[in-house]
Amino acid sequence: MRARPPGRASRHHPAVQDPDPLNSYSLSANLSVPISDYILSLAPARKGTLAARESAVFARDAERVKVQTDARLAYYNWLRGVASWS
Repeated sequence: MRARPPGRASRHHPAVQDPDPLNSYSLSANLSVPISDYILSLAPARKGTLAARESAVFARDAERVKVQTDARLAYYNWLRGVASWS
């Protein structure tokens, strides 16, 4: 079978012409997403979120205790200073 020049009509279908393949490009891509990895990472992520929330509560409570202790120390230092003037 002989190759015919591009753009020429074929013998069997004279009205149909072959397209010129001069500026044709092809691009393809594949993406593989392992769904099981996402599903298996949900439980540890949830546990991490709960641990972070619990940690924030502990940090808040520790800050309250520190503020109370600092206030008592400041009061006792003031009281000691007042008592020394007497």
